Amino acid sequence: MPRKYRIDFVCHAISGGGAERVLVLLAEKFGENHDVRIITFNESSSYDLPSNIEHIKLYGGWIPNHTVRRFFNLLSFYRKKANRPDITIGFITRINLVSILVSKVYKIKAIGCEHNNHLSDKTKLSRFTRNNVYKFADLITILTKFDAPFFKDKGAKVEVVYNPATFSAISEPRKARKKNILVAGSLNKIYQKGWDNLVPIVGPLLQKHQDWKLLIAGEGEKGESLLKNQMEELRINPASIEFLGFTNKIGEIMRDSEIFLMVSRYEGLPMVLIEAMSQGMACISYNCLTGPSEIITDNKNGILIENQNSSIMREGLDNLMADQEKRIMLGQSAPVSIEKFNMSSIHKKWEEILEEILC
Repeated sequence: MPRKYRIDFVCHAISGGGAERVLVLLAEKFGENHDVRIITFNESSSYDLPSNIEHIKLYGGWIPNHTVRRFFNLLSFYRKKANRPDITIGFITRINLVSILVSKVYKIKAIGCEHNNHLSDKTKLSRFTRNNVYKFADLITILTKFDAPFFKDKGAKVEVVYNPATFSAISEPRKARKKNILVAGSLNKIYQKGWDNLVPIVGPLLQKHQDWKLLIAGEGEKGESLLKNQMEELRINPASIEFLGFTNKIGEIMRDSEIFLMVSRYEGLPMVLIEAMSQGMACISYNCLTGPSEIITDNKNGILIENQNSSIMREGLDNLMADQEKRIMLGQSAPVSIEKFNMSSIHKKWEEILEEILC
């Protein structure tokens, strides 16, 4: 039986992103054995939390710089000794910087969780700050083996810890489903998620295969506006593309749909791809940095396409739409191939990490 600790998960907000879903999943699981709080710097929340998990909102303040303001808000909150946990677990780079530095001020143990590859941080100042602050963390968890040498070279203690699958993998035989192509993610992350290439790739195929439909799950006014403008320019039938917005029924939609498509330019370890595979979808993805190649074995449990080669992606998707037998084969193989991402395995690893740091 693991010892009971006070754990604070620290994140910008509990919104509909993949990292936030991981945070909520882990917080709920840790809450079974530990005292858990979630600290955010934004009032909004897309998830209902169990009653045993306290949600503390530290928003507001006069300092214009978001990161600096969050630092002082958390610093002020932990000034009272009774508010201090045994350990903080930060989520996403800028919040990691805040939680690690504040934790060191009060001699609190600190873990930072990276949810993207190290190349995704584009500004020199951000990279410099990250590389120097991470040295002070008790541990930085990363999602892929690709990032380990980089962070170790910067003096950080690192460990690869995968994201857990949100849903239990299906076990029933894979059958034909609705002819839907599903994409999912924050629509405001246009460059990262490759939304600017989505309609040019899929649009012509929807005109060719008129019994198919594209479902877009995710929120973001900028991305939605871009996609709708492209639909008009390419004269795509609006009835063939449906915007779902944020939905709590993503698992049900996955179990009911044939193909999951990912056109990202880069990722960390895409949780939504793991989710889609767990629900028996036939998955096709660009082989971007990083994640897809650690999840998909090409033509065994999914399809990998040369990164950002839109003509090959269109051809591969076209062939998959036309080949029901292959969709069933990929969908049947996918759930059994992602055992390493189940919650039981991931939670066990986290408990071992806590024991090592806090004992």
